[in-house]
Amino acid sequence: MVEGFQLRLAMLAVVVFLISGWYSFQEMRYAVWGRTVEGTVTQVEHRQERVYRRRWGSRTRHFTAVTVQFLGVDNTVQSGEFRESGAHAIRPQQQLKVQYIPADYHMVRLSGEQNWFAIIFFFGGLIAMVGTIVWVGMEANRPYASSRIANSDRPVRAIVPKKKKRVLKPLKPAEEE
Repeated sequence: MVEGFQLRLAMLAVVVFLISGWYSFQEMRYAVWGRTVEGTVTQVEHRQERVYRRRWGSRTRHFTAVTVQFLGVDNTVQSGEFRESGAHAIRPQQQLKVQYIPADYHMVRLSGEQNWFAIIFFFGGLIAMVGTIVWVGMEANRPYASSRIANSDRPVRAIVPKKKKRVLKPLKPAEEE
């Protein structure tokens, strides 16, 4: 029972670590290779997409797709698109500071919009994964009797040595006086 729980916990920590690792890698690409430039909004389009979920069915998600033109590293006009949740009022021909990755011009976002959640989840998943591996390793190296018998669900009977039975000698008749 305990071993199964530990295994599931370790697998969950690995999954969280891998998913958050992907998103934090994307974030680190912006931190290392990202360039911030002034861009011009060419198109603002309100879109909706249908999101399917197993338990709750489908729902519609609304977002704003913003297309931006900017000067790339080699002074050529590049174009990229990013999603906006609607928090900013963006109009066509507006000047914005955008951040892009020179190798992938389509990876564009508003400057200053970091995904700290992914980085925090990555390091949290890393700590949880290492902690779970250490915990499982410590449990695996414990002596057999203390880890298996004491933690099992069935009651443990103590083995008590049997007492030797004393053989009773017959009583001597009392002597009459």
